[in-house]
Amino acid sequence: MRSIVFRLILIGLLMLGVAAVSAQPSDDLVGTQWQLVSMAGTPLPEEAYITLLFDDAAQASGMGGCNGYGATYTVDGSALQLTDIVSTLMACDLLDYEVAYFAALQTVTQYELSDGELVLTSADGELVFTALPTLPSTAWQLIWLDGAEVRGDEPLTLEFAEDGTAHGNGGCNTFNTEFTVNGDQLAFAPLMSTRRACVDADGNAQENGYFTILAAAANYTITDNHLTIIANDGRMLRFELMENLAETAWQLESLDGTAVSGTVTLEFTDEARVAGSGGCNQFSGSYTVDDQAISFGELVTTERACTETGLMEQEALFYAALSAATGFEQADDQIIITYGDDQQLIFSAASTISTGP
Repeated sequence: MRSIVFRLILIGLLMLGVAAVSAQPSDDLVGTQWQLVSMAGTPLPEEAYITLLFDDAAQASGMGGCNGYGATYTVDGSALQLTDIVSTLMACDLLDYEVAYFAALQTVTQYELSDGELVLTSADGELVFTALPTLPSTAWQLIWLDGAEVRGDEPLTLEFAEDGTAHGNGGCNTFNTEFTVNGDQLAFAPLMSTRRACVDADGNAQENGYFTILAAAANYTITDNHLTIIANDGRMLRFELMENLAETAWQLESLDGTAVSGTVTLEFTDEARVAGSGGCNQFSGSYTVDDQAISFGELVTTERACTETGLMEQEALFYAALSAATGFEQADDQIIITYGDDQQLIFSAASTISTGP
């Protein structure tokens, strides 16, 4: 209901004569969703969810903490001005933050972008934002369904691909669909799913509820590794970020505490296949991930002999470690795969690598 009210009020105000201005949207501002983290040097509390998004039509929008809002913006070099700010009129406990934020927005004069951070200079001090993650190439596990904790052993999931498709698991059946994003608005095409019956009535009801809310999705927010999808009737789904290894590439730095000689790589080419180099030979194979658990299927390799001392032995140890892998941890530009008796393969992020045989 909140999203419907916001759209009706915003459209109504704009049609009633919000003045249009000549503007040249800045490519470096457009398309990134920003979350406010501090105002005038004071950090915002976690519950104060304030966002800002610039589109390519000289319009800005977001959440003010209590209400959705829209504005017109103009850019000239690093100079920025936001005008004609309109919002919904709902009250909440965070209204003081919202009032201060809207007042500061109206006096913004400059912006600066640096390392995933946006700083707006206003008469009331700096507004500091951090970039929110985008939906494509992310994977999520449902933890709350319309206020109730998700039940059952099978995770309910949702994964967004770069090509505009999405797929997941409803607990009993897998599904796929297409999605569209416009600012904080999110919509899914009709879901196509398998038709397997759940083992119990509660599972069926939970899956039906999940699919029904997805079909009615209207808005979304991402904060602190959590995704919230809000339906057009106010019902909500809350997800937790899952590690998504697909389309990532890594170079091995150490094997069981020993620095690696040569170039040993590992690329997760999609959601089921890996490829890379063991230092002498190219390899490919399959992998599966379940939360933080990981396992690799049988690897297919080329059969070239290495002349450099120790590389063949190192390669054999690497392949054996992958075959014995049990878990992984990914943080920033590093991934650690555990195997055997708490042994580790430590990788750093790499660009693309050559594919396997």
